[in-house]
Amino acid sequence: MNLSNTKKQILNCLFPWKCLGCYQYCQNDYPLCPNCFQLLAVKSSFYCPVCQKRISPNNFSACKTHRYKSPIMAVASPLSYEDNLAKKLIRAFKYQGLISLANPFGQILNQVIDEYQEVFQKEQWIIIPIPLHPRKEKQRGFNQAKLLAQEISNQFSFLYNDTILTRIKNNPAQAQIDDYEKRKENVKNIFQLQPQCQEQIRNQNIILIDDVITTGATLGEAAKLLKINGAHKIIALCLAKG
Repeated sequence: MNLSNTKKQILNCLFPWKCLGCYQYCQNDYPLCPNCFQLLAVKSSFYCPVCQKRISPNNFSACKTHRYKSPIMAVASPLSYEDNLAKKLIRAFKYQGLISLANPFGQILNQVIDEYQEVFQKEQWIIIPIPLHPRKEKQRGFNQAKLLAQEISNQFSFLYNDTILTRIKNNPAQAQIDDYEKRKENVKNIFQLQPQCQEQIRNQNIILIDDVITTGATLGEAAKLLKINGAHKIIALCLAKG
């Protein structure tokens, strides 16, 4: 018997989580019951990052109208940050350190991969979480994008790499800035590609992972750097759209 699982079961019996949705005790390893999990509205489709047009699993390609307007070919964000339950769960995960929520969040992101599994089985993909600045990651104690990326890579055969990109500027959080142009300026040149990793991404397909996408400026800056250094297709998979 797995001692780690046994320990979890004992702790769950002695100190069960209260669901953040209905506030009832639940037996999961995280504070979300099955009923409230089902209440989350999940959109398991990729879309064009410019016009938001859905991209079909049967014809997975960049939007013909906007293919040259973004370094990112497609984006998926299954949850809406405007949904009260989704917002509460994401904030608890990100700011209150309830990292066990990476499990149900990973299940939601994996639904998107499942929907497009034929696409991902045809080619090799490298999964890269958007990095935090080292100072911010040390302060928070974790990088939420890494936890999400690890949940996906544990389920699928993607190559996981969290060392390709580093964040070299400890810029203010995008959520603190309302103006779109100021958001773009805030993330300008915040990432650096590790020189020894350039050959690893040349002609490779990349999946960028982040928690919340609003204007897409942060993801776009990362994708632009990867494209300049030879990456082929770049898509983004985020937990929610703000």
